[in-house]
Amino acid sequence: MILPGAHLGRNCVVAAGTVVRPGHYPDHCVVAGVPGRIVRTHDSELGWDPRMRESGTPTRVPTPAAGLPPEAPTEPPEPGSATRFPPA
Repeated sequence: MILPGAHLGRNCVVAAGTVVRPGHYPDHCVVAGVPGRIVRTHDSELGWDPRMRESGTPTRVPTPAAGLPPEAPTEPPEPGSATRFPPA
């Protein structure tokens, strides 16, 4: 939600659910939180501040599309069964 009186610079990103209060937000920034705060900025010479993690992308979580472990059932349990699908 962007409240009246908030002035966003060019190419600003506002995170979902953020309440942007009145004030000036510079060009090339990321605003997040309640109330909205600048969490990242970009400089054409220096890049993003703070920098991305050295490891890059976070660890992937296995999904059914990526394949389930061999011991996991491939069919859902019978109705009324106490078994969870997929197993925890």
